[in-house]
Amino acid sequence: MDINSAKPRIIEITEYENKSFQRDEIPDSAGVELYEKYKIQVDIEFPTYKTREYWKLKAKGWVGYIFLVIPSEPIPIISKEDR
Repeated sequence: MDINSAKPRIIEITEYENKSFQRDEIPDSAGVELYEKYKIQVDIEFPTYKTREYWKLKAKGWVGYIFLVIPSEPIPIISKEDR
């Protein structure tokens, strides 16, 4: 994917709820960054046979935005009450 042509996109997850994303929706580098820097705030499962090649994300009670470097896409974490 050409970074210059990528458009910023918001991936929204809700606290304490699992959310699945297709493998190509989240770059591997962004998944690694999310795991390395934010594993306290977000549970992350990488695409594998077990996950049927989907990313699995779940916010651990935190609310806010996480900005990842490549591509720069904020991931808002909203509370269940705000849904």
